[in-house]
Amino acid sequence: MKVTGFSRRELFRMSLMTAGGALALKGQSFNPASSSNPGGVVFGNTLTSSSGLMSPPMTPWVDPLPIPQVLQPLAGGLSPAFTPIEPARDWWGPYVHQRYSEFPAKKWYQIDVKEVPWYFHRDLSTPATMFSYSGTVPGPMIQARYGEPLVVRFNNMLPRNHIGVGVPETATHLHNMHTPAESDGFPGDFVTSGNYRDQHYPMIRAGYNNSPATNGDYRESLGTLWYHDHRFNFTSQNVYKGLFGYFNAFDELDTGNENDRSSSALRLPSGQFDIMLGFQDPQFDNYGNIFFNPFDLDGHLGDRVAVNGKIMPYLDVQRRKYRFRLLDGGPSRWYQFWVSKGLPKAGVNSWQTMTLIANDGNLLEGPLPVENVMLGVANRMDVVIDFSNYNDGDEIYLVNRAEQVSGRGPTYNVMDPGVPVLKFKVHGVVKASDPSVVPAFMRPLPRPSAAELANAVKRSWVFNRASGGWTVNGKLADISVASASPKQGSTEIWTIQNGGGSWSHPIHIHFEEFQILDRNGVPPKPYEVCRKDVLQLGPSETVRVFFRFRDLLGHYVMHCHNVVHEDHAMMVRWDIVP
Repeated sequence: MKVTGFSRRELFRMSLMTAGGALALKGQSFNPASSSNPGGVVFGNTLTSSSGLMSPPMTPWVDPLPIPQVLQPLAGGLSPAFTPIEPARDWWGPYVHQRYSEFPAKKWYQIDVKEVPWYFHRDLSTPATMFSYSGTVPGPMIQARYGEPLVVRFNNMLPRNHIGVGVPETATHLHNMHTPAESDGFPGDFVTSGNYRDQHYPMIRAGYNNSPATNGDYRESLGTLWYHDHRFNFTSQNVYKGLFGYFNAFDELDTGNENDRSSSALRLPSGQFDIMLGFQDPQFDNYGNIFFNPFDLDGHLGDRVAVNGKIMPYLDVQRRKYRFRLLDGGPSRWYQFWVSKGLPKAGVNSWQTMTLIANDGNLLEGPLPVENVMLGVANRMDVVIDFSNYNDGDEIYLVNRAEQVSGRGPTYNVMDPGVPVLKFKVHGVVKASDPSVVPAFMRPLPRPSAAELANAVKRSWVFNRASGGWTVNGKLADISVASASPKQGSTEIWTIQNGGGSWSHPIHIHFEEFQILDRNGVPPKPYEVCRKDVLQLGPSETVRVFFRFRDLLGHYVMHCHNVVHEDHAMMVRWDIVP
């Protein structure tokens, strides 16, 4: 099957081929944009949208922050039963789950992909019609452990006759686990309504073939991940429509238990004090429905920020340490998060210090005190905030200060004061029994050796715009053809260049994490000295990154994670070969 460009059917689904060329979205009626607020100026608790439209007013800090439910494994396994050799089903197959006999599932999960009504805020008159994983936006949390393989069945129950934003076909990508290609959520392996796909996650660490006794290299354990739709040409719409959820992985260092007294355990904040925060920026009509403009190929910017599916929520916090796992869920907005004591005011420095402990799911070698963190789409940053020094009744705010006025990317100006998106309400006494620790050393980095660098294959990739869409090396996406074929067991150095003046691109490479060697010829900043899977590629930048390709074979992709750029068609396929 050749999957490149757009078919007539797909263009119709995107509402690009409607009668008279109009954008056919039922029931869209908007408040007019304020003529006194042109071009990116912050008003109240909102941001300027890429459409210039404004959502209805909403009362801040009245809804509690939703905490994602932890998905429980199935007691009796899957029905119909899983098979390591998949028969022809839906429009694809048959195929084999590679290495399943070595890593048979110990846990089984099922996630039903379905349409649900969802209230982003109590002031909205009606719920938005959203896609969901198992009934919530975002979807449930999967908590997994290295050495405990699992299978997740994604069961597509979306309505076949759906019209409007999104399509009822899904390809779920676990971003960015060390996963076999047939379970990676390859964009062309989508599931139609009424069908399912089983994905096997062996829960091995990179470098397993070299260190099977330790389940791979302990330096390469991941922690903070997420899963999301990856349907070719429609990722932006389906993720914006609600198809993303959370996945945390634990091992002998990051055990998920702050009371763990074993010698290797880091004892980071855990349980109710370890909270995932996913950010998206919806645009609403007067009825509470979400709006998406498929004509804007720069990217979608909404004027509100939803945190775990709620606008301007609050969280009651105790006077102790918390771990917050920050995720930019897209589709196109970048964030720069600061913490303010009290509501921020222009010209007043109320900014508090956080401790950065992980970047893109990878623990740093040591914690970094920071005043802010910048997230491109799909970036994750884990921070620890210590509330023990605040007083009962203090109000602390998480504030976005990244100025962005179009889908091109941030302006790299810092807004003053910025837009608060989440309020922390401090209460209670200081708990002398807070057992959590932020150790001075966390996880060593497996730096490339001189021999690996010397023997590495060199490749270059230029991300630009041409031919009416977004390109890599001058070509639109064609995922039926591999543009590179690194050999299993090899090392490579990729030079990734931004060829378009004022654009910024968050570049995601599936499967293997990379290490930044240099950015514009300069060594990476301390917060980027780690393994990563999303590269923040700023205007006119050139970055060199190092890879090891190990353990599994098959087809993967690299793409811009401004998912509007991905859909139009800034993506390349690459294959790991024997």
